[in-house]
Amino acid sequence: MSLWMVRGDKYGQQQGMALDKGIAYARFIEVPDLSKATTREELLELCREAFPEGSEARLRNYAAQLFAFAHRIKKGDLVAMPLRAKPQISIGRDCVNLYAA
Repeated sequence: MSLWMVRGDKYGQQQGMALDKGIAYARFIEVPDLSKATTREELLELCREAFPEGSEARLRNYAAQLFAFAHRIKKGDLVAMPLRAKPQISIGRDCVNLYAA
């Protein structure tokens, strides 16, 4: 079992939905279907296509986050999400991973 920190969107707009539905999410709507990308390099290429003006460092960061969602977070892992409006952390187990195959 692993513990993952998943930060919500910058202003917490989707935080309520995540808590209500019991999901962990990464909001990269610009990036297409991740299921075909099996390596970090393939995800990096998807990020380059989705964010052509992004710096290499930012694109590598995005690819690393998406790789964790798509391939590393497993059922049974703990997920911690710091809440934006309060000094609290929400912790869940067996959260739904929207990117898992």
